[in-house]
Amino acid sequence: MKKISAALVLFSLCALSFSCKNKKSIDINCDGLELSPDIKWALIVEPYVAYRSASGYENHVLDHGRRGDILQLIGSDFVYSDDQPSNYVVWYKFEKGWLSESDVKLYDNKFKAENAAKKLKK
Repeated sequence: MKKISAALVLFSLCALSFSCKNKKSIDINCDGLELSPDIKWALIVEPYVAYRSASGYENHVLDHGRRGDILQLIGSDFVYSDDQPSNYVVWYKFEKGWLSESDVKLYDNKFKAENAAKKLKK
């Protein structure tokens, strides 16, 4: 009886040790900005956009962007219409310049923006 229980314990320990060897590790590359609640991320949804030097279509073009680009939001501005003050366009500031609200879609974190970009490119 002692031999059977000892063999059973030995078999259990061997099975347990072999089952624990093939653990897969998951690498998460995150510097904290991607999930910060204070930082918004934008996805360019138009095929081609022009970064402006300031908020408003009358300002000169600094650079260009393409659909699927993900950007960190720096600031925003409201540009009101001269003839109707109730009409306004929201402009968002990024590292390369300003884009209008119709050019981008905002997300709470970078991972959501990356997921939406994958769906947008399909």
